Amino acid sequence: MEGEGDEQVFKQLILKINSPEAAIYCRPCGGVHRLMKEFPALLQTFEYAHHGGPVDGALVIRDSDDKPVSDVLDRMREKMGARHYRFPRGVELCIIRRKLDSWLLADENAINTVSRLRRGRLIPRVNETIEDITRPKERLQQLLSDAKLNYTSVVLGEIAAAINIEQLEYRVPSFTGFKNSVLNIYQPTRLL
Repeated sequence: MEGEGDEQVFKQLILKINSPEAAIYCRPCGGVHRLMKEFPALLQTFEYAHHGGPVDGALVIRDSDDKPVSDVLDRMREKMGARHYRFPRGVELCIIRRKLDSWLLADENAINTVSRLRRGRLIPRVNETIEDITRPKERLQQLLSDAKLNYTSVVLGEIAAAINIEQLEYRVPSFTGFKNSVLNIYQPTRLL
């Protein structure tokens, strides 16, 4: 993942998609440039991350920065080259169409849940097509300010914990790619 602030949001979303028992190991990269430069080498650290052995699978997440998703994926695959990792479920590359912030705009009920808990104000529904909002971070910052909430990784994580995955998937169709990537790399054991 690109930045430290994203870690709490992704952890919460992954837990909601899979199960609360999922072991999640993060390596924030500090921005797109650094992620693109270092992610193939950082993936090697996951070969020893889970009790000295490899994780089930790895998920590399980055924003598209308004570039075509297919171009970004091609560039990432090129950076990985022919490297092989010891992950039984492999490596998934996930590109967010705009910014992670756009996902949090999809469910005003999640924002309002956090606002109520923090004694803030309620905000209205964003009635636009979420993926067409060109500056989602600024939009989310303004909504949180209107709700009397600070734009912090803790608050963003709380919103992600309260988000309705079905609502998010409906309002942000590209989220389905992230959800499928998460399910590909980790499928919890279910007792029958």
